[in-house]
Amino acid sequence: MHARVGFVTFLFLFFCFQTSHRIILSGSPIQNKLTELWSLFDFVFPGKLGTLPVFQAQFEIPIQLGGYANGN
Repeated sequence: MHARVGFVTFLFLFFCFQTSHRIILSGSPIQNKLTELWSLFDFVFPGKLGTLPVFQAQFEIPIQLGGYANGN
């Protein structure tokens, strides 16, 4: 439980930094999880893809259901 509190504190402080430039380095592919893609974008461009629930409703769920089958 203590490690979880430390991690949440880290995330809070991490996202509070006001910087003019942000980059991300990922050691692994996104693995077809659109929430991971949203998380990376939300760090680099905060709010650009909307909130997570809005992103899920507009993109993730329709894509998973095949609603964007011809969108490639």
